[in-house]
Amino acid sequence: MADIALMLNQEGLPTRTGRPWNPGTVRALLKREKAAPRETEEKASRRERGKKAGKD
Repeated sequence: MADIALMLNQEGLPTRTGRPWNPGTVRALLKREKAAPRETEEKASRRERGKKAGKD
């Protein structure tokens, strides 16, 4: 994570808050992004179950 943070800082890419990157910030971002597709799949699954039950 430290290497990624260093690279982002060297490229001059700030975080969303405008602060420099650190390993914890990179880790939090990757965990959040990893969870995003799972949340989308769960919503689609619920939507499909609702359609099968006659709920639109």
